[in-house]
Amino acid sequence: MSILQHEIWPVLRPFVHIEIYGRDGGPQKPRWRIEVKRPQSGIVLRQLLGARMPCVACGVSISPVRERAGDWGALYFAPTCPLEVRFGCARGKAAREEYRAVKAEMGRLVPGEIQGSLL
Repeated sequence: MSILQHEIWPVLRPFVHIEIYGRDGGPQKPRWRIEVKRPQSGIVLRQLLGARMPCVACGVSISPVRERAGDWGALYFAPTCPLEVRFGCARGKAAREEYRAVKAEMGRLVPGEIQGSLL
């Protein structure tokens, strides 16, 4: 299941932004990642962090919105098992396709919505 079909997507979408991550790939081929702006509302934050979906690679139940270790308050989207649980899920075709689908969806702006950088 894609996050785009998940019931949490309408809640999550306004907080999602695409960020260029130049550390990997350098200036010729920078990576991008899907960040999640931390909501002001504790209710919404709990909703996002508590959401569960099947890993797009193996189907195990995961939390697609996670807190970034070492960077208090930073949230991100990941449609696969955490690296320390199952490294291969995050490196496969299903993960690439899900990231591309979310990135493409974020290119479709809703009037009044703020959007981060897109490649």
